[in-house]
Amino acid sequence: MRFSTEIASASQILPATIVASVNTVTMVTTDTLPTVSRLIERVSRETTIGLQQFRFVFRYVDSDYVVSRSSYQEIQERTLASQDPTSLFHNVTVFDLFLWVHYYAALGPVHADNLTGTVMDFAHEGQGFLTWHRLYLLAIERTIQEVTEDEEFAIPYWDWTVNEDKCEICTEDLLGVTEGDGTVKGKYFNNWSTICTYEDTLMTQMCDPATKNPVLERLKESDKKKMKENGYHMTFPSKKDVNFALRFDTFDLPPYSADSSCNFRNLLEGFINTTTGYRLPNVHSLHNRVHLVIGGAMSSSVSASNDPIFFLHHSSVDRVLEKWLRKYNKNASVLSSYDAPIGHNRGDVIVPLFPVYTHENIFKKSFEFGYDYEDVDEEGMCFHIPFS
Repeated sequence: MRFSTEIASASQILPATIVASVNTVTMVTTDTLPTVSRLIERVSRETTIGLQQFRFVFRYVDSDYVVSRSSYQEIQERTLASQDPTSLFHNVTVFDLFLWVHYYAALGPVHADNLTGTVMDFAHEGQGFLTWHRLYLLAIERTIQEVTEDEEFAIPYWDWTVNEDKCEICTEDLLGVTEGDGTVKGKYFNNWSTICTYEDTLMTQMCDPATKNPVLERLKESDKKKMKENGYHMTFPSKKDVNFALRFDTFDLPPYSADSSCNFRNLLEGFINTTTGYRLPNVHSLHNRVHLVIGGAMSSSVSASNDPIFFLHHSSVDRVLEKWLRKYNKNASVLSSYDAPIGHNRGDVIVPLFPVYTHENIFKKSFEFGYDYEDVDEEGMCFHIPFS
């Protein structure tokens, strides 16, 4: 997929706690052909430049912005006391900035006493889950295009339904292999450090992005076996699961959260059983199942974007959303205006990205943002594209 050059620059789509300027969203009105998001395996057979760009921009390019490691109240108190608040902020790379944005949205509010209300998640467990991540991916993609001066760069998608038993892109040449101790090794992602993990914060304090963990980890085979013995489904979602979700023409239902049943959004997010259509305890399907099976950083919402596979996974989730939008031709009127969790209502802004975009702004077909999926037609149906 590709963020249109007519939409605000991704360098302007930043945490609301840092940036004060506001622009309006601009949709694509030109006849320019959309950039196409492609299957990762197809991209890798033709070129490795995409992963090289991804790695270079994310790990070695410094962001123009800093992130906070303290509460707003602490920053304000120091400023009002004419003290220098600089030490409360931290310089970060482009990757760490976007990682921090996802972490911040999932963490919930952090108060002056460093306690957080974890029930408030602006990016998950609500009707805004899909639009939040759509804007997030668009911002990341546009950033990579700008830094590399390559307007054709597109985040590919990983179709995890192809093989339910194996991560086919978890290879030495692509997204890395998991060693016996859970450490990820690979051509592009050796020595891939992580920040803002669940263990770093315990969901009770702000992350210090200066504290880096030296390795990226995924679920060990031994732990996967134990989870399977404890009743977890440790296979990737199937095409049948996706097709079941796409049968529901209702986007979401009350309470518009992780507890709703019989609707597309909560099915795709992964809190609904893909056989019955009902919300059941300890259900992990579709999107959530992939996070669970990959494990490691991906197993926690606050740390998931540490793993580069996160972005290819969410590109695939966005592709399923696009199928639904084209199949049913629904608009943002299907979103609740008042009854969803805070931050997820139709007119709520997508926190913490700036300028202000609401879920209503982003609840549109991909064409309006200048991107498309190579194997999805205008009616939301998939067609087979053979490898050359």
